[in-house]
Amino acid sequence: NVAWLLATGPDGHRDGPAAVAAATRACELDGWRNPSFVSTLAAAHAEAGDFARAVEYQTKALAYPKNDTPRARARLKLFQ
Repeated sequence: NVAWLLATGPDGHRDGPAAVAAATRACELDGWRNPSFVSTLAAAHAEAGDFARAVEYQTKALAYPKNDTPRARARLKLFQ
């Protein structure tokens, strides 16, 4: 949740590098099994300005069958 807030919260509260660190840690602790964490990592990379990594991780998040939603696909388009 912290990573999501740091990546997508209101201006003045965003911190891309901290969001990347928090989201990466969440993914590692979970063994990369939670597509929401991977999608949050994508948003964190986008906030940090690394759109290539954002696309990479959002594409990985879409590979989870239950995460392939119109909202997740729209996020991918934003990152592209």
